Amino acid sequence: MIHFRGPQYNRGYLIMCQIFVAIGGGVMSFLTQLAVMAVVSHQDTAAVLAVLGTVTSIGGAVGLAVSGAIWTNTLPEQLAQNLPPSINNQSATIFGSLTQQLSYAKGSPERNAIIDSYAYTQKILCLTATCISVGALILVFFVRDVKLKEVKQPVKGLVV
Repeated sequence: MIHFRGPQYNRGYLIMCQIFVAIGGGVMSFLTQLAVMAVVSHQDTAAVLAVLGTVTSIGGAVGLAVSGAIWTNTLPEQLAQNLPPSINNQSATIFGSLTQQLSYAKGSPERNAIIDSYAYTQKILCLTATCISVGALILVFFVRDVKLKEVKQPVKGLVV
C-alpha cells in the first residue's frame, strides 16, 4: 500500500492491497484464537479468549492513538507547505473542513495541494504500520508450534 498511495495510481491497486490486508488480518485473527484454544484446557478457553480480546482491543486503541497523532501532526504541516501562497493562511480551516476541501475545483492548484498532502500523510501512516508490523512478525517466531492432530483434550459433559 505504501507504493500505491498517491493520486497518480489507479484506485484498483489500493483496493486490491486493502483486500489482501483484510484477508490476512482475518486469517491471523482466526489462527490466533485457534492457537490459544489449542494450548489451554476446555474449562479455561473462555477466560483465555477474553484476555486475548482485551489485549487485541488495547492494541487497537494504541494503534488508533498513534495514527491519530500522526494524522493531526503531519497533515496540517503538509497543507501549510503545499497550499498556494494565496490561501496558505487558511490551512487550519482547510484541515478542519472537508466541505472546504471539496469546494476547490478538481485540477486546481489548491485541490492538488490538498490531495498531495493527504497522499503524503497516508504514506507516513502506511510506513509506520509496516515498521510496527516488523516487530509483530519477529514475535511470531516465538509462538509455539502446535500440532492440532496431536492435541487430545477430552471434554466430559455436555458441550453447548
